[in-house]
Amino acid sequence: MATNSGTGIEIPIVDSSDEEVILKTKMIKLDTRNWVQWSFQMEKYLTARQYNNLLTPPSEEAKRSPKFRQKNSSPLALLWECVSTELEGVLLDNKTSFYDTWEALGSICGKNSIVTICETFYDLISLKYDPETSLQTHIHNFQELCAQYKSNTADKDLEATFRPNRVAIEHSRMQPNEQAIFVGSLNKHQKKKWEDQKQRNKGRRNGKKFDRPPVNSGKTDSDKRIENLEKMIKKLQASMKPQSAHLATEKMNDTISSDSDTFIVKEEAIYSSDDGNKIYLDSGA
Repeated sequence: MATNSGTGIEIPIVDSSDEEVILKTKMIKLDTRNWVQWSFQMEKYLTARQYNNLLTPPSEEAKRSPKFRQKNSSPLALLWECVSTELEGVLLDNKTSFYDTWEALGSICGKNSIVTICETFYDLISLKYDPETSLQTHIHNFQELCAQYKSNTADKDLEATFRPNRVAIEHSRMQPNEQAIFVGSLNKHQKKKWEDQKQRNKGRRNGKKFDRPPVNSGKTDSDKRIENLEKMIKKLQASMKPQSAHLATEKMNDTISSDSDTFIVKEEAIYSSDDGNKIYLDSGA
C-alpha cells in the first residue's frame, strides 16, 4: 500500500513471484516540471509488478475485457497518490485506460517538449562506457536511451518541432536556471563536435587513415533527424539570447460577416525580442 510522505510517497517494490517486499522506494509526486524523473521511477515500479505492458496502446477489444479492466484498476488508483493536485483533472478526463492516462499526463508535463527531447538526445550521444561496470549494464543503458528517444520522436515532424520560433516558445517558458542548463547542454554538444573534428584533422595531418562510409550509402531517418536538429539549434543560437524571449497574444484581422450571426476573430502568437521586432508565428503552429 502506498504511504504518503510529504511531497512524495513510499511504495513497496515486490517480487511478483512470491509477493515478498524486497525494498521500499520514495516516489516523488508528478508535477509539470519533473516528468523525466517521475516517469523513470514509475516505469521501474510497473516493471517490477509486471504491469509494464500497460504502457503500450491496448486494442478496443482488450479494453472491453474484464481482465484488462481489473489489471488497470490498481495502477490507476496508484496514480491518484502519485500526482499533484493540479493534475487530478487529467486523471478524471482520461480514465478509460492506464495508457490513455499515462499519455495525457506526459503531454501536459512536457514529455515531448523540445527540452526533454534535447536532454535525451544529449545523454544518448555523450554516453560513455564505464570500465568499473559490466558491458551488459552499458548496453542496457544505451538501449533504454535509444528507446526513450525513439518514443519521444515517433511520428513527429522534427523539422517543424525544432523551428526557431517553436524553440523560442519553449525557451520562454523556462525558469532562468532551466534556460542556463538548456543552453549549456547545446554548447557542450557543439564543443564535443568541434573537438572530434579537430582530432580527425590532426590525425589526417599525421597520416592516420579513418574509415569512411561508402560514397553511395544513404542516410537513415535517424541521421536526417539529427542533422535537422543541429541546423535548428544553430538558428536558435544565432537568433536569440537566453532569458530575452517572451510571448504576447494579439487579436488580428477582426472580420465580422454582415450576412451571418457569427463573427471570426483570428488570434496569432507573436515572439517579441528585446530590439522590439515582432515575428508573427503561424496560428497553426
